[in-house]
Amino acid sequence: MRALCLLALLCACKEDASVGPDFGGRCTSREDCTFRCLASPATPGGLCTRNCTRDADCALGAACLAMDDGPACVYICFDDKDCTFLDSEVGTGWGCRTRDRGDAGVGLFCLGP
Repeated sequence: MRALCLLALLCACKEDASVGPDFGGRCTSREDCTFRCLASPATPGGLCTRNCTRDADCALGAACLAMDDGPACVYICFDDKDCTFLDSEVGTGWGCRTRDRGDAGVGLFCLGP
């Protein structure tokens, strides 16, 4: 958990986080992304990401989270403001949500409702 908090701190300091087809870009299908597209409603508007087995598989500012269709890298956060860069349209539903990570404890992630 300490490592996740430290990672979140580092992410919060980096304001120019680039988003795109490798990670963080919007998508409607796998073809929109380099690796994988997480579909709505978990990720409003879709999220380009990659599969993972551990946090080290993910980019700075992200961690590995179990999703319905397998683990994926997802942005970590402290509060809803940390997720606003994912909202290209106001009110699309992105927010900082608490999720159980099993043995890794509880974490905060940018996800949909």
